[in-house]
Amino acid sequence: MGASHSQSVSEKSIHEFTVKDSRGKDVDLSLYKGKVLLVVNVASKCGFTDSNYTQLTELYNKYKDKGLEILAFPCNQFLKQEPGTSKDAEEFACTRYKAEYPIFKKVRVNGPEAEPVYKFLKASKTGFLGNRIKWNFTKFLVDKDGHVIERYSPTTSPLSIEADIKKALGEGMAPPWGRVDGRSLSRAEGRGMGMAAKAIPTTRSSLKLRPWTRCSKHIREQRARLYIVWRCSVMLMCWHD
Repeated sequence: MGASHSQSVSEKSIHEFTVKDSRGKDVDLSLYKGKVLLVVNVASKCGFTDSNYTQLTELYNKYKDKGLEILAFPCNQFLKQEPGTSKDAEEFACTRYKAEYPIFKKVRVNGPEAEPVYKFLKASKTGFLGNRIKWNFTKFLVDKDGHVIERYSPTTSPLSIEADIKKALGEGMAPPWGRVDGRSLSRAEGRGMGMAAKAIPTTRSSLKLRPWTRCSKHIREQRARLYIVWRCSVMLMCWHD
């Protein structure tokens, strides 16, 4: 039943959704446009709690200034491992694990009453054996345009996806081009511009080398001609004697 509902979403981007914070106030997710998002359903009494919260805080501190945001949604659907209130979940994460990223209102992630943003996430990337969230700390990596890049199981540690986060942020690649004329570049356009940017230094280097290459070739040709003239002169002198 949850799978059929998750297939019915019409939204194309996570930025089209509004969720509630731990105090019940609306949060328009369009405010995260241009950010890479890691969306996680969290729980305070799970066997994965300590390792995940610790590593999530580490990732956030490392990449928050580079464009990463972590969106944590407490959920009590898995053996009731988030039994307190939304405020309790927020206080737990912020006090014990120094979480500076937002902890939202408790949600359901499966079933007909699942939070709409989770229906979107599940429809965008299915997991092992279907769409349903299997357990606490399932993770979704979302790009700067609000599209889901990848889904990770609860057993996948946050630090193990650091390379994917860096790639989504554009680290180690051509400089991010952001938006042109108010429009976000597509991945293909970004790659094309990145390739063009990489080609520029090579082209300039080639332009710098060409005059010297031509000059070097000309010198070699002249030396060859002089050598031939010299050999011919020597032969003529010997023949005359």
